[in-house]
Amino acid sequence: VASKKIKSNCCLLRAAACSYEGSLFGWDLTFDSDQKSTADEEVCLSLRFAFNTNDNTNATGTCLKSICVSESGRYLTCGGQDEKIKIYNMVDKRAMGNVSSFAHTGAITCLE
Repeated sequence: VASKKIKSNCCLLRAAACSYEGSLFGWDLTFDSDQKSTADEEVCLSLRFAFNTNDNTNATGTCLKSICVSESGRYLTCGGQDEKIKIYNMVDKRAMGNVSSFAHTGAITCLE
């Protein structure tokens, strides 16, 4: 996704979302904060990352139900119907691995 150049004085909002089909998406929303009215602000929405959490062994797909981003913004975790917590490095944009627990059964519905 292409994004247009913005001035150095800007505010930033990052948003992340997961889907029932096993996809993770993240966007950056930037805008020029020097403008006097909101109607004149230059806004840019750009795709920061997109991951497909399904692997070749899971043909039906993983239904994601929860997502959490670390305070530093470096790591993202997600969990869902497959009872695994998946960890992603947001800086390198790569999967780091899965965490499974024999003590937990059922879908991962909340991560903090």
